[in-house]
Amino acid sequence: MEAEQVVRSLLVDTIVEPLMEYLCVGFPPEPCNNLLSHHPSAETSCKGRLLRSLLASHPSLGSLIVGHNDDAIQIKVLLQKWDRRGCGFYALHNLLRFLAALQASTDEEAGLVLHGLHSYASHWHLYWRCRNALSAHAVSRGNRHYPWTLRDVEHGLLERPYVEHLQLHVLPQSLFSANPKVCRDFTILPCMSVNALKNGIMEPHHVIELQQVFDMFRSCPSASHAFLVGSTSHWVCVVANKCVGEFEVFYMDSYNFPILDLTDAQIEEALAVRMQAAIDEGRPLEGFGTFEERLHRACHSAADAKFALRTISQGVRGHICFMTVVLDLVIEALLENFENVVRSEVSSLQTDELSQWLSAYYPPPVLQASVVNRIRDFGKQHISCSTVTRLLRWTNTWIDKCNEYSTLSTPSMMAGSGATGIQDLYSQADSNLVAAFSDVLVELHKVLTT
Repeated sequence: MEAEQVVRSLLVDTIVEPLMEYLCVGFPPEPCNNLLSHHPSAETSCKGRLLRSLLASHPSLGSLIVGHNDDAIQIKVLLQKWDRRGCGFYALHNLLRFLAALQASTDEEAGLVLHGLHSYASHWHLYWRCRNALSAHAVSRGNRHYPWTLRDVEHGLLERPYVEHLQLHVLPQSLFSANPKVCRDFTILPCMSVNALKNGIMEPHHVIELQQVFDMFRSCPSASHAFLVGSTSHWVCVVANKCVGEFEVFYMDSYNFPILDLTDAQIEEALAVRMQAAIDEGRPLEGFGTFEERLHRACHSAADAKFALRTISQGVRGHICFMTVVLDLVIEALLENFENVVRSEVSSLQTDELSQWLSAYYPPPVLQASVVNRIRDFGKQHISCSTVTRLLRWTNTWIDKCNEYSTLSTPSMMAGSGATGIQDLYSQADSNLVAAFSDVLVELHKVLTT
């Protein structure tokens, strides 16, 4: 019975409801076709409209607001019920429609475009247009390697390379507007979580490009930009808009889960209730593993989405520098990890914990690439004062510590200690690690002080 219910609901969502829409209003529901390129530009085609005013004044559109806080307004969108792999295409549809509404010529046209957020016909038309284009591209590339095989495309996930291909070759000819200048700006953020930024997963040029988008909002009196945001195993979207100095940020999630007004504890409780309700109704849960494991991932996804939303909201308003956010997180990760592993006092000459840290967590080349080079990429001026003070104190302390250790590990000192055989080999390996560590620290000190 559960399988039969799933099949019936899928048929209703993907065939029956779009067909009824088509018979009633025609297909597609309204003229739209303008989409985006991935790079930010100073040019903006914003018409100077604040959508929150339209949402507040239009009776039928007021119900689209799920919640709001100082960061954003959450919009109710077409619910992703049975297709657990297609969240990226839902997010893409929501993002493009909202941008089209921002650029519409009249409030009436903007309202019509926003109504399409709940259109099965519009969503599935965009989905199959994208899916067919991705399949054709996979075939043209030989259908051999991930993610460009028909099997990968038909799996239904929206991979980052897919979005980049769609931006360049498919979306500019898609559904959403008659104005060819509309919706030029669209940024993909698949790794926008605290942990991802701490681990340096976002490439430096992507960090700089995002900062350029934020700078555009600061310098232009009116602007709009969209963000397709990855949060663990889920895609959501954020649209930022500025009109004559006034800002508004909109958040859309195909699960319509209200994260804006809830604490972390309330989010976990609400997610558990939703997931249990899905099980009771025979609907599939996202991902794999036990109920607790899925709940844990869902909570992480919500936390990632909240962080990304807050960062984007503060960035477009000019309240933060994104390069400072990234550098502070990278340095915080370094120092926290060091303090957790190397627990001995600075005055102690024991090197076991330091050697373990240098071997397993931050080998000197990793420290060089993830911290020293990253500071060079963005400039030391973008580190917050408290963070640079803490990092410089740590650097000075351990330069002195390494110098002291190198003195004690000279051949004469080692001979006096009675170390022989395998102990000599271990001591030599430790000495080499500590020496390489010291060299990186000296370079880090130069970067911070010159």
